[in-house]
Amino acid sequence: AEAFYVFSPTYEVKGEGPIVRVQDDAGSPKLVYADPELYTIVPGLSQYQLPWFLNVTLGSFARLMRMGLTQLRATFGVVNPVRDYQAYLAQTQQEWNANSALAPAKMMAIYLHGKLQEFAGNTAGEDIRIKLWESMGGELSTRLGLDQKRVRNTIEDILKDPRRTAAMQIVRHPIEALRSAVGIGEYGPRLAEFVSVLDKHGYTKKKLDSGKTPPREVLVEAINAANDVTVPFKLMGSWGKVINQIIPFFNASLGGVEQFAKAFKNNPMRTSMRAMALAAATAAYWWTKKDEDWYVEAEDWLKYGFWTITNDEGKPVVRIPRAHEWGWIIAGGTEALLDAMYRQKPEVI
Repeated sequence: AEAFYVFSPTYEVKGEGPIVRVQDDAGSPKLVYADPELYTIVPGLSQYQLPWFLNVTLGSFARLMRMGLTQLRATFGVVNPVRDYQAYLAQTQQEWNANSALAPAKMMAIYLHGKLQEFAGNTAGEDIRIKLWESMGGELSTRLGLDQKRVRNTIEDILKDPRRTAAMQIVRHPIEALRSAVGIGEYGPRLAEFVSVLDKHGYTKKKLDSGKTPPREVLVEAINAANDVTVPFKLMGSWGKVINQIIPFFNASLGGVEQFAKAFKNNPMRTSMRAMALAAATAAYWWTKKDEDWYVEAEDWLKYGFWTITNDEGKPVVRIPRAHEWGWIIAGGTEALLDAMYRQKPEVI
């Protein structure tokens, strides 16, 4: 009888410190010591997968909840972009002006035009800035990006044969196509922020079309800014990525608060000015609504969670959802304080 040995590659070696197996430029394997902090970060870049039993039970329930409440609910595709746009206005690195205010809508129009061209089989019609954003994994920063299947599909899109049109993909994956259509509203603010960083470094559309490619550090800065301008769904710790597989929206609730706090930390003056502008606008809004019957009788979640437009008779006609952190903390907090003072001591206001 003959014996043979089967070896499998290992990327971690036990020792005094983290030792990992890497390949040099020539493709030769080497063992090197890794920085302990870097060593703990790199494995976290991959999407965590629960053990089989937990994935089938708790994981399936969480995915169904996310899909039903967000990805397959048509109203979510309308409500969420409105909230994201408000967060974008508050957290963008751009100065406030007409161009930055209209940028998300402009980039969404460019994105949709390119996808329609792709749907028709014209793969050369997509904007180079959109291609750069997609190649940097921009779509993975959205809610849908948390899904492993979405990650695989994105990689396939990057590497796909240009002869495979978007129409063929929709026929093959109708549910995935519907989920993407509902979640597409998140792209506008992220694309606008991505392009603004490219423009800041001189990589305008004209320059990009001429064949100039931004260096890696510019692309990284741009995609990080795009991810952080609203809720950074891919930002999670070693424990958070596990809990997020079991509890729907766990990471989103923490990520939004973190970005809210980071905006004040990174640029306290600019962010404070924007917060005061929002508080002043909220005070003016409250003053016009404070004595209307519907407002006096409304629940707190309805008062402070929406901007309500009324008709001449004072009856609600349209309710515009507010951004979660900025809407509840700044706008809602200002409004609740003014309303409480007014109800207790009307003569003070």
